[in-house]
Amino acid sequence: MRNASSHLPAAFEVTHSQAFPGTVILGSPTADSVIFSLLCQADTELFVEYGKTPNQYDLRTTVASLKKDQPFKLKLSGLDKDAQYYYRLRHRLSAEIDFSAGIASAFHTQRAPGSAYTFTIQADSHRDNNVSDDIYRQTLANAAADKPDFHIDLGDTVMGDKWAKNYQDLAKRYAEERSFFNILCGSAPLFMANGNHEGENGWQYKGQEDSLAVWATNSRKLYYPTPEPGSFYSQSTNEEQFVGLRQSYYAWEWGDALFVILDPFWNTRSANSASRHAPTAWDWTLGKEQYDWLKTTLQKSPSKFKFVFAHNLVGGYDLGRVGNGRGGAEAACFFEWGGLNTDGTPGFEVNRPGWGKPIHQLLVDNKVNIFFHGHDHYFAKQGLDGVVYQECPQPGSRNNNTHADEYAYISGAFIEGTGYVRVNVSGDAFKVDFVRTYLPAAQTANRKNGEVGYSYTDSDKVEQAKPPATAPTVAPSPGRQPPPGGQPPPGGDSNTRTAPVPPPISSGNMQLTSPVVKEGGDMPEKYTRQGAKGGLTTVSPPLGWTGAPANTRTFAVIGWNGIIFWSLWNIPGTAAGLAENYQGTGTVGQKFQTPSEGGPGILTKHITLYALSASVNVPAGAAVETLRQAVQSLTLDSAVLNYKVTV
Repeated sequence: MRNASSHLPAAFEVTHSQAFPGTVILGSPTADSVIFSLLCQADTELFVEYGKTPNQYDLRTTVASLKKDQPFKLKLSGLDKDAQYYYRLRHRLSAEIDFSAGIASAFHTQRAPGSAYTFTIQADSHRDNNVSDDIYRQTLANAAADKPDFHIDLGDTVMGDKWAKNYQDLAKRYAEERSFFNILCGSAPLFMANGNHEGENGWQYKGQEDSLAVWATNSRKLYYPTPEPGSFYSQSTNEEQFVGLRQSYYAWEWGDALFVILDPFWNTRSANSASRHAPTAWDWTLGKEQYDWLKTTLQKSPSKFKFVFAHNLVGGYDLGRVGNGRGGAEAACFFEWGGLNTDGTPGFEVNRPGWGKPIHQLLVDNKVNIFFHGHDHYFAKQGLDGVVYQECPQPGSRNNNTHADEYAYISGAFIEGTGYVRVNVSGDAFKVDFVRTYLPAAQTANRKNGEVGYSYTDSDKVEQAKPPATAPTVAPSPGRQPPPGGQPPPGGDSNTRTAPVPPPISSGNMQLTSPVVKEGGDMPEKYTRQGAKGGLTTVSPPLGWTGAPANTRTFAVIGWNGIIFWSLWNIPGTAAGLAENYQGTGTVGQKFQTPSEGGPGILTKHITLYALSASVNVPAGAAVETLRQAVQSLTLDSAVLNYKVTV
């Protein structure tokens, strides 16, 4: 990394403007510095010019030479404290003489106590078949319009354990994700927390250099700015074999707030059973070093507000078919996070002898305001013992339904929608907003891009969750209605627990079958993720049906298992089935791409056929709730084909 902060000779003059041929991501801001992480599509020379007045760039770095597709980090140091800086990149390709001007941007050094500022949070961008890249880009553009001081990503971004077969695959994925962060993080420095799908998992490490955990760690450190240990960023200074400093958990202060990012993955290395590929219950751990660091960091900080971040709880519910590490405030009472065993009996001292207190109690004792987490893919605001447990929504999801029932959330405000979390902090208060994202085609008079779906402040009462006596060990049945709780959001409804598909209206006369699978049987691999060698299957199974009402005008088909993986409607009412890999008449909402959720084990998936009284006036790409309501209002009869997939 080059440390560059000097005046450039006057001979370097800019004569024209041209877009920078690459991506710029800022990171690791301090009181007097910031890091530029750069990646170019061609050999490039560049320098940064900057100053404290818009369009007046009094300072320039020395010229750096960047090679095509090779990440480069440049540290801008010697900056003033609590200052807004404006900058532009100047660059020229190897065959050019003049330096071109990049887009003007800005960043801020560490805020002083009493300052007002904004930061934003995203979680679980995933970029799989359930995510729209266009929606994700719009979310990042919305966040950029807020002009946050920095942006926090809670993980499951690169999805290394799903896509990477080797280091080259993973490095390519890390590089690819930069094009999205480039929308926002050229002005809002990026802080990254690991998710379970990044691959920096102890159970996938096993002390081997040629392992996903090592590939992922080294790729993250190469392609993204990572905080360095020192007087500004508190973190581990211990080096790990094959990766050196991991820089995956760290803390810093900004204005009146302490920010703490945790890593529950690297030290989680054992599993209860050789048949499992992921840990459960007490297997999950921060490790003693990170636990002690967290305790000391919280105790020593004088900050008025304290915010803690992690992809998921250290433990959480193991819910079989929908995975582990699930849940929010209710799950916070168990294992290393809360201290209880699955059966509700105390277990912390036996399983963590000499540690002292469970993590949740550390948060309570040190007056942590909010624990921000992801993993469960929707907006949920809960509370436990005065600590807000804030589950953050996906930034690019095609599906707008909540997952409260699926992941055993019981009480709180559960809000549908795609978007991000915005936090405004002032000297004596903070405000949290769930900002929704809609593409232009999805907006209506009552649904606008950038609208606030839910808000709360530090002065609002923190509702108390009511954890179960024992931890659930299987996913709740679809449609389960737990007791309501929480407060309704301004201008909206709380505890939205709609199923992802319209409720069935069945006379028993209409039957849905497939020549390739019996009711409740095992779907052939050709139509599953496993049949695509771990990729996203796009070949839909053939279907046939009988017994539709005589006045049926159109049919709709929806495949689902907690999320929708196939949807098409306006199939002609004269049809009696769909051919394999159907490409015929109708409106495609979600092309067939069966996902893999949870596991290992057996997943049950469902395909529901709806006989409708009219055509569905819903465009392709419409929100799940819009389709659900439209189909529900037109349903004459329905039938379901259930099948199993082994993962």
